[in-house]
Amino acid sequence: MSAPGTSAQTLDLFKAHKVEISAAISKLFPFLHGLRDKKIISEEDFKNWEDKGKANPNDIQEVVYDVLESIQSNLPAIKEIFCSSNLKAYEDLKPLYEILGNGTQQQNLDSQDRTLRVTCGTAGVPQRKNEDGKLPEPARAPLEKNKPEECIVCKKEDSLIHCSSCPRCFHDDCHIPKISAKKRNTGKWKCTFCQHEDLVRDRPRNKDQVLKLNMRGKRIVKCDLLLLWIWCKPKSCHFVDNPATIQNYNAIVKRPMWLKRIAGKLHKRKEKYDTLGAFKKDMHLMFNNFQKFYKDNNDRVKDGKELKFEFEKKFREVFSIL
Repeated sequence: MSAPGTSAQTLDLFKAHKVEISAAISKLFPFLHGLRDKKIISEEDFKNWEDKGKANPNDIQEVVYDVLESIQSNLPAIKEIFCSSNLKAYEDLKPLYEILGNGTQQQNLDSQDRTLRVTCGTAGVPQRKNEDGKLPEPARAPLEKNKPEECIVCKKEDSLIHCSSCPRCFHDDCHIPKISAKKRNTGKWKCTFCQHEDLVRDRPRNKDQVLKLNMRGKRIVKCDLLLLWIWCKPKSCHFVDNPATIQNYNAIVKRPMWLKRIAGKLHKRKEKYDTLGAFKKDMHLMFNNFQKFYKDNNDRVKDGKELKFEFEKKFREVFSIL
């Protein structure tokens, strides 16, 4: 990972969050049209992606993901995705905008013009660059006092455990794996998101090769990441706990599966996964059970399909599947 605050870091973060961004963009307008109008994508590409989206409305996220892949090394294009019209049209983009940080903010600075209008702390008074070409340090607004914090998973406050490497907070039972008392009292505990960032990227493999890999070491961390990433999604609430408590569930579904059980099988000695394929099989079982039980509820079915799609994309990305 590049140094914080750099353009390279913004590109790294964008590439790591393409799946989440594509899930947040639920329709092609204004996202695709804005990229076309700013000449970031060609008219021909715009037409191809628009036609694909119209022909397969349920595949909008895949279309968006393909667009993101095409611009993932273009910083101005990435900035355009988080323009004000897109942030207004797609509410779920806002938290992702915060994760990517200031690197996505539009600067619109003319390097040839030494007089610039600065609004932070100067009420729009024109400021002049110093002799070295830098702006004077703006007045800084005081930090908010007692700003509330919340668990990134359950969105609740109180008894939070802070990651030592990022701003994320968790309850010990919300994090995957569960945070032990020994680790949370050291003051140097790293969340699974940050542990994953520290890992060396896998060499590309085909899907069959990946599914046969033994479950050990960094692969367990990667599976923890996938579960935690899913768990943070609002629609994951249907998948967290044992669904057998739902009326008539056992009459329809014979082999219940849920996120907490899968998380347990990653770390407990009993029922422990031997391969990545066994882990993925349980994830598919969980999603397929959901579709089977809620087959007459179109909204639930749609939610389940979207979450499964996001998992599949993230799985391929995390394990560098060709």
